[in-house]
Amino acid sequence: MYRRILLPIDLGHVASNDKVISIAVEMARHWQGEIHAVTVVPPISSMVAPYLPQSVEMDTVHDVEARLTDLLKASIPDDIKVSLRVVEGAVYHEILHEAKKWQADVIVIASHKPELGDYLLGSNAAKVVRHAPMSVFVVRL
Repeated sequence: MYRRILLPIDLGHVASNDKVISIAVEMARHWQGEIHAVTVVPPISSMVAPYLPQSVEMDTVHDVEARLTDLLKASIPDDIKVSLRVVEGAVYHEILHEAKKWQADVIVIASHKPELGDYLLGSNAAKVVRHAPMSVFVVRL
């Protein structure tokens, strides 16, 4: 049923990753599926970019990709097929774009307990749930 599992990972919230990864692994095992992990890097502000070396953006993506690779190697057993991608942009938009592009059956996403700002602006997980054309499994932390 859920053979293509998109797993958005926020490397800034290390504590949440173990729980959401373990659930994605169990889903992949249950349905003989595969996991596609994605991390979104915010774009560098156009106000700051002229003052930074041109390689900063590429170096950042490579660093994030290495951190994501290490996390997945440590957290996902070898019997589960896994791929990864680091993209740049707005978090919820890029998650939805990657899910459609990869033709995911389900998105497994972590979500913290709502705070005041989330009620006013909405969390990334809430936006993904609201706009995703496929099932979304929200892991409450």
